[in-house]
Amino acid sequence: MPTEQKLGRKTFRFYLYQNLLAGVVLMFIAAIVLLAQGTLIESLTMSALGLDHRTVIIIVYDINIALFVIACVALGIGMLISWVRYTSITFSTGEYALIIKRGIIDKREISIPYRQIQDVDVNRSLSQRMFGVSSLLILTAGEAQQAGSESEGALSVIDAPLAEALKAELLRRTNVQEVVEEKPPMQNFITPN
Repeated sequence: MPTEQKLGRKTFRFYLYQNLLAGVVLMFIAAIVLLAQGTLIESLTMSALGLDHRTVIIIVYDINIALFVIACVALGIGMLISWVRYTSITFSTGEYALIIKRGIIDKREISIPYRQIQDVDVNRSLSQRMFGVSSLLILTAGEAQQAGSESEGALSVIDAPLAEALKAELLRRTNVQEVVEEKPPMQNFITPN
């Protein structure tokens, strides 16, 4: 039985980036409210709301605590979601097929025979390039690719070096030749005097 592989450490960092953004923004807002606490208290005390100084301090303090608690909860949930997404996908290269396992509770195992693989594409968006990850799409015979749908043979996020190595391994096992653009040889152009 082939050994199962994870998608790589950079993939986990990418998932963290995606899932912690809301918590980080809330934490930033809480920090701004904390830094501007004096100004907020002064402006609310002097406003036409007719609030006394003690009530305003309690309101600003409660808002700050609530924002901080919500930010911490969002960060915790984001970390949990990132960990679940990362641990729920593994892959392995078997003797006759690529095996992709997905899921925590509802486990699915997808087996893609090498003989059915027609092409392997590695794509990298700007945010993926920043984190050193890629998307790997495996096109198989008889698969109708619809716009916006995710293929069964897709690894939406995987470390870039791992994606390139897996692509090379799959192309080697399928005997599909990769088309590489060749540059024409440089010619010496001698201009007559």
